[in-house]
Amino acid sequence: MNEANSLECVQAFVEKYALRYVEKDKHFLGLFKGLFIDLWEHKGSVWISFCSPTVRLAGALVDKSNSFAHVAKTDVPTEWLQHRYVGDQIDSRGCLLELNDARLAKISAADLLGLPEAIAQDFQERGAGAELPMCSMCGTTQAEKLLYANDTYQPACNSCFDNLQDYVPGGVVTRDDPIRWKQVAITLALCSLAFALIWGLVQQSENGVDTRFLLVAPFFASIFFCGAVGRAAQGMNLWLRVLTATCILFSIMAGNIWGIHTAILRQQEISWMETVEFYFTWALTHEESNAWWFLLGGAAGTLVGFRTLKNWNVVKYR
Repeated sequence: MNEANSLECVQAFVEKYALRYVEKDKHFLGLFKGLFIDLWEHKGSVWISFCSPTVRLAGALVDKSNSFAHVAKTDVPTEWLQHRYVGDQIDSRGCLLELNDARLAKISAADLLGLPEAIAQDFQERGAGAELPMCSMCGTTQAEKLLYANDTYQPACNSCFDNLQDYVPGGVVTRDDPIRWKQVAITLALCSLAFALIWGLVQQSENGVDTRFLLVAPFFASIFFCGAVGRAAQGMNLWLRVLTATCILFSIMAGNIWGIHTAILRQQEISWMETVEFYFTWALTHEESNAWWFLLGGAAGTLVGFRTLKNWNVVKYR
């Protein structure tokens, strides 16, 4: 198959399955018999993702010929199927197909057009639904469109999809989810205690700790802290973001004070009150001290997490 025919093959696929073009990502999205189909081009290859919210493919891509018996009957080799990844995790709800020039030359348009039917049958044998899913927004109508919602696939009926375009032309919707304050209080308390204890413990070594680790650790720990609070809260507002940032900085200072207290005790007696005074009057101000660098690392991580929490109730559709 020459290059022109390859392009026609892909265009025929897009047209047959009525894939919708998403300008921002340059992807084609569509639904077919419970399948979520996503097609895009990257580095000269055409990539097609097939997934379903109800299928379970754990281990299926190891023994592909048996797991994809219907695909094996087509002219598309099962060896071409590979794992889908969400972040750095294997997604057991779908598979991925790469079609480079060499592979496209080996198949016809008919081969490619028949692939979703075979994939759908194999998925159904592993728990996938045979019908189109219900709309994720209204929950009452069968979906006809596939879209991204915060980078995850979401099915939508034509009515809800049109409403998004009419009333939310920017594709950004803010949910008004209530904050689960009880879970928030527990999470803040546990995370603050764990952060302070772990941060203080890593500074207890008599041989010292690599300064680079001490600078980077608060950054990533602060991002994790914010993520934990967001998952516990479900909802979000400015006061909760400020409270979270305050708890993070307090935890870093508490760990630093504990570390300084232990270091001084190895040389001489000192009370906790004297340590606290020393921390704020010398450790955070003296140019030879690196305590303020730890706070800076935590503040940077908190800023990243703060922005993430700000968008917690925001859904971006496209």
